[in-house]
Amino acid sequence: RRHRIKMAKVNAGAALLSLCLLLACSAGGTQAAYVDVEGTVRTEVEKAIKSNPGIGAALVRLVFHDCWFQGCDGSVLLDKTTSGGNTEKKAINNIGLDGFNLIDTIKYKLGNSVSCADIVVFAARDAARYLSGGKITYSVPSGRKDGIVSSAAAADAILPQSTFEFQQLVDNFAKKNFTQEELVILSGAHS
Repeated sequence: RRHRIKMAKVNAGAALLSLCLLLACSAGGTQAAYVDVEGTVRTEVEKAIKSNPGIGAALVRLVFHDCWFQGCDGSVLLDKTTSGGNTEKKAINNIGLDGFNLIDTIKYKLGNSVSCADIVVFAARDAARYLSGGKITYSVPSGRKDGIVSSAAAADAILPQSTFEFQQLVDNFAKKNFTQEELVILSGAHS
């Protein structure tokens, strides 16, 4: 009887080990079991800001324009869609968006261990932390899925326009449950 229990434990251990190996291989093959996603994003953002301080505000603007439209799904990064229409990058309200090359660089370094949507959110958070001298810190969960739908026309209809008067901005932000104070803070942060 003890022999059977011992064999059952060995078999269960072998099965668990096999499952772990299978999951590790299907998650990235020869990649390391742990990738420091947030550390890599932070390092790359800090390096970019030291080289070009304007990239910090650009990352905050990028996350705002991504999240405001369809949620934080990275769809603002898309160059083309299956429908063949213009993507959010081509939206009039997205003229001058920057930070795409930095997001691409980070994605290249991290591969499939993280979504582009998470990279955009982490990069903006890390830019705010770095530029504030550590006064702005907050954690954000990971696990966002990358969007596959992107429409310039839809983005232009929803994003605040650069020609909006103050009351139009207040109304636009109120639709997303933002206060006037939050409007001023967000507008100033990504300018």
